[in-house]
Amino acid sequence: PSEAAALPVTRSCRTCGSGLHGKPAIEGVELSLSRSAGSLLVASAPAGHPIGADIEHIPDAVFDGFDAYALSVPEREKLRADDVDARLRLWVAKEAVLKATGHGLSIEPSTFSIAGNSCTGLAAAEHLKLTWVGPPVGYAAAIAAPAASELAATELVQLTMLQLV
Repeated sequence: PSEAAALPVTRSCRTCGSGLHGKPAIEGVELSLSRSAGSLLVASAPAGHPIGADIEHIPDAVFDGFDAYALSVPEREKLRADDVDARLRLWVAKEAVLKATGHGLSIEPSTFSIAGNSCTGLAAAEHLKLTWVGPPVGYAAAIAAPAASELAATELVQLTMLQLV
């Protein structure tokens, strides 16, 4: 940790090729970064194993137009109008998938669906070789992305957030 600030982090934008923004990386390591409401999330994996992660503060309400931008038609049809928590969980999952593939928000989140909420528990993520502080709390899900088949090949697992005090 004392040497982390000296690590050369590079960025690469899949869309325009710029090194000024895009998916962060350190030689030999895949990275994903997210921050929200004073919390920071850093996820890493060995090079060649793309990873995406997102963290969000769940507000009392979503902004007007959120559903049209963030949710596919099937997702909108399944959610209760007042279920902000479910909307944000879908948003977090979608943003993590887009980060993992390096697309970022160049693909509109409403153009693909995340289906399923049938977590097989720890078995769904045992291949990650993590030491669990808590079990996955959500799902291992399938992604339906007609316009971007690469997204459909992405594995998605929701993990419990830890808060350090």
